[in-house]
Amino acid sequence: MFFGGLMFSGFTAALVAGLADWFAVSALFRKPLGIKSHPSLFIRTDIISSNRKRLIDTLVSMIEKDLFSIENLDRKVGEIRLEAKIVQVLDHDEVKHEISKTIQTIMIDYIKHMNSTEIGEFLEYTLKEQLGNLEITPLIIEVIDYSIKKRQGEKFIPFIIEEVINICKSNEISELIRMSLLEAKTSYMKEQTFRQWIDRFITDSTIDKLTLKVQKRLIGFLEKIMDKENPIREKIRKECLNYIDQIKGDHVLREKMDSWINNQIINKIRIDTYVTECLQQYKDKASMNDNIIKAEKVESIFETLLQQYKTHSSVRDEMESLLQIMVRRWIHVKHHALGTLVKEGLNTYTTEDLVHSIETKAGHDLQLIRVSGTLVGFFTGVILYLLTFWV
Repeated sequence: MFFGGLMFSGFTAALVAGLADWFAVSALFRKPLGIKSHPSLFIRTDIISSNRKRLIDTLVSMIEKDLFSIENLDRKVGEIRLEAKIVQVLDHDEVKHEISKTIQTIMIDYIKHMNSTEIGEFLEYTLKEQLGNLEITPLIIEVIDYSIKKRQGEKFIPFIIEEVINICKSNEISELIRMSLLEAKTSYMKEQTFRQWIDRFITDSTIDKLTLKVQKRLIGFLEKIMDKENPIREKIRKECLNYIDQIKGDHVLREKMDSWINNQIINKIRIDTYVTECLQQYKDKASMNDNIIKAEKVESIFETLLQQYKTHSSVRDEMESLLQIMVRRWIHVKHHALGTLVKEGLNTYTTEDLVHSIETKAGHDLQLIRVSGTLVGFFTGVILYLLTFWV
């Protein structure tokens, strides 16, 4: 009698609790027994479908403002050494090979389709504009001054003098000297009777002899200063230094020299023509040969740069700081898109799909809720029976 009553009370309570839990769990997804929601009677069914919008908004808010809030993401980013992660990825042979192949493809494709004329014109305009704004003379003067004082150019002097000697031996220089002598003769003899009388004795052969003599003396002078110990060479060196000092202190002269260099040298150099020709030749080669840029060479350069980067801790620290700033700024600017992305993803589900998805993923846990409710009901019924039996 006692045992039967105990079991009856336990199983009855278990049945009631199980039915209650079944109804509660089922009410989340559908209308159990066809019962509709009656808020006034505190009966709610088909809860997920009825509260779809609020459920989605709650999930979005939880993800955007709690789990992945700006503060949490900032803290997580601060705990990660971003550049080290990137280097770790780049250091794999497969990654280096793929990056090198990609760079090779991009470079070859660019070369094949580049407009060499436009690039040449752009470089000419840019370089000449920059050089036009640059005071070239002080730079040249400093280089020459340093070279003379430190005797850096001594080894080039014999070569330069030898080339000048070869030029002086040419017929062009001989003719230039002869023409200069004739002009000097004409200027000297003009408008004076006595000088005109002397002119009769200065024949063309005399001019030729003088030309030869001047040419020989000029060559002899240059050959003498080939000797490092020649005092004339030191004198020329000192005169050059004095002249450089004069230029340094003469602002007007420097401006004139800058103007002359720009007008007579820089503006007459056709950078665009040279660049266009070089690029066009390279473009033609690329059109005929896809391997004009070797992937192995690109990979070798990439490997060298990567290894150099890894050894420079200061550069790595600067890169890390830059990456941290960029990533944090991107998070702050794009954080709102996280909620939008989640919301758009959830809105792609129909109500039936959403209910089915939740029920499928939570099905095992929901069954445990029903079982737990049944067990709790059973033990509650047993306890109540015992209490009422003894009382």
